[in-house]
Order: sequence, then C-alpha cells, then structure tokens
Amino acid sequence: MVSFVLNVMGVAGTLLSIVLLKFVGRRPIMLVGGVLQCVSMLTFAIVGVVAPGSMTAARVLAAFTLLYEFFYSASWGPLGFVLASEIPSTELRAKTLALAIGVNWACTLTLASWLPYALNPTIGNLGAKLGFIFGPLIGIGTIWMYFCLPETSRRSLEQLDELFIKVCISFIEFHPVIPANHMF
Repeated sequence: MVSFVLNVMGVAGTLLSIVLLKFVGRRPIMLVGGVLQCVSMLTFAIVGVVAPGSMTAARVLAAFTLLYEFFYSASWGPLGFVLASEIPSTELRAKTLALAIGVNWACTLTLASWLPYALNPTIGNLGAKLGFIFGPLIGIGTIWMYFCLPETSRRSLEQLDELFIKVCISFIEFHPVIPANHMF
C-alpha cells in the first residue's frame, strides 16, 4: 500500500511542478524543494535513530518518505531535466545534455548498487541513518544552487548564452590566470 501511495505522491508532485513552472520561476522551485527535501531526510533520520522499531516512528518514517517523494517530484526530479536543457550554450546543448544524462545514469547505477549493502543489517546496517547522509548532501546542493543557479524562465536561449558569457568574463577578470604584475 505504501508503494502505491509513494507512486501517487510522485505523480502528484510532477503534476504540481508542471503548474508551478508556468507561474513561479525555476530557481525558487528548486530552492524550496531542496530545503523541504533536506528537512524531510533529516527528520526521517532523527526519528529513525531516536525511536527505532516503534509503531509511531514507523508511521512518521512512512509519512516523511511520502513527503520527500512529493517534494522531489515537484522540484528536483523534473526540473533537473528542464534546467539541463535550458542552461547549456546553444552550440554545446546536445553534448552537454548527453553528458548530463550519462552522469545522472552513472550516479543512479552507483547508488542502486551501493544502497542494498548500506541497508543490509549484516553489512552496512544504516537504515534510517541514511537520512544523515542524503540530507546534508541535499543541503549542500541547495546552497550551491542559491549561489550559482540563475533564473532561466522567461529568458530566451540567446539571453542565457549572454548571461553565462558575462559570468565567465567577470570570473576571469576577478581570477586572472596570470597576475598582471607577473607578465613578461
């Protein structure tokens, strides 16, 4: 039953993201989604460590798993692909998107291979403590997005190219490879 509800939460979150994309920018959706995912994971881990094996803890763990799925499906899940298709330069879009999807699948394969061992009671026995790994990772990703992810909605591809060219030029001017006083 929980698996069915988990899938329903995923579909509901994805449908919500389609509506939100029209009215809210990509950046706010990603940031709020990241914060809510991080809170869900950390709450999941704390409850799993504080009250392992209790019926109340099991219900709370199930609830926060469902909330996490909803928040992920409403933000990072679908918007990751949207941003991956909007941000690359026009000339490199196909190669960048192919590389991004390849890295995504490599990470998914690695996680799918590692996770059973981490959850196995005789090997990793992490259980709910996995939230202490994934929560901070999501938090770091959210902080990175806050400082590095521009708003891409309502901008043309040419405007996005120009935005990143300006950022690259300002970065190069601020961090020169060879300081001016060390020139020949």
